[in-house]
Amino acid sequence: MKNYKDLNISKKEFHLICDSQNGNIYDFGYFMWKDKVISSIYECIEYYTIDKKWGVNKKKFISKLILLSDEEFLKIMIELDSFWNVTEEVYSFFRFISPNVKLLEFTKQQ
Repeated sequence: MKNYKDLNISKKEFHLICDSQNGNIYDFGYFMWKDKVISSIYECIEYYTIDKKWGVNKKKFISKLILLSDEEFLKIMIELDSFWNVTEEVYSFFRFISPNVKLLEFTKQQ
């Protein structure tokens, strides 16, 4: 695991994301991928109160996620895939674009 400060989130926040995204795989080629992921995290916070489990302020946390750049958010998603052992092969199987591939697209544009 990388330094959480490099991801612009705390350890507790990262674990909340991991908890909320167990079993979820997104297509990062979809134009609103970030909104979809944040919505899923918010839903888990609202329905399962995982913010309390991890000691995270839900309003500040969701605001923080919204304010992250796409590149910063993709780095978190790459670490999430590493945490859950999701490989490029999984994305290929579903014909989805992975966060790794999406991040490469951003770096090529700059």
